[in-house]
Amino acid sequence: MKNSSSGFVKALGFVLVTSVLIYWISKQFDLDITTSSAVFTRLIYVGVSLALLAYFAEEFDLGIVMILPMSIVGYLYCWIPALDYWAKQDFSNMNIVDGVITYAWYSAGWIQSSIAFLILIIGYWLIYSFSSRVRYRR
Repeated sequence: MKNSSSGFVKALGFVLVTSVLIYWISKQFDLDITTSSAVFTRLIYVGVSLALLAYFAEEFDLGIVMILPMSIVGYLYCWIPALDYWAKQDFSNMNIVDGVITYAWYSAGWIQSSIAFLILIIGYWLIYSFSSRVRYRR
């Protein structure tokens, strides 16, 4: 009987801590609870993925620097729901043309994807160029 009550207390503590963190994100960044929970969930998924990626990067001797561009893109991915929420709250950038509503530029999916691809391309290009210079000097 003691193990079941211990498990219940742990589950209740996990739910309480998660709820407090979601509420904190909501108040800190002026988001609604639904958007805050989406951001929090993505932060957890990306954090676990990056931890696994860092582990395997060290296992295969790739170096921790190789995951830096991917971690930046992952962090930006976490905030996409918040960017969409903020864009819909900003009425100064809203346009209605032929019955189609367009929001702020930063909520467009093609812009978010373009930024992510640019970060990856430039990041891995910088890593490659610096590592080739180090090899060339030896």
